[in-house]
Amino acid sequence: MREENLSRRDEVTPTDILGHLAGAKSPASVRSIAEALELRHAARRALKKVLAKLKRKGEIEELPGGRYQVAGRKPARAAQHTQRLPQLARAPAAPSSP
Repeated sequence: MREENLSRRDEVTPTDILGHLAGAKSPASVRSIAEALELRHAARRALKKVLAKLKRKGEIEELPGGRYQVAGRKPARAAQHTQRLPQLARAPAAPSSP
């Protein structure tokens, strides 16, 4: 057995996830959360269930692209960009007469 596998965790708690997301500089994907918390395979499967539970309770929110952040936090610049709705093209304004 490789040494790095010995330090991996078998379970994940909502507190673990909230702590990680609170300290993250930008929204995190399921994969990045699992890697940061050093979760083993079984805990990685449970991670999705715990994320769904936290989302239902309103403690976290899911952004486009499957990334998560603590609820109420301003989205990172890149996440804001993906959330923008396309704006309708506007006709150029007629020049005002002097």
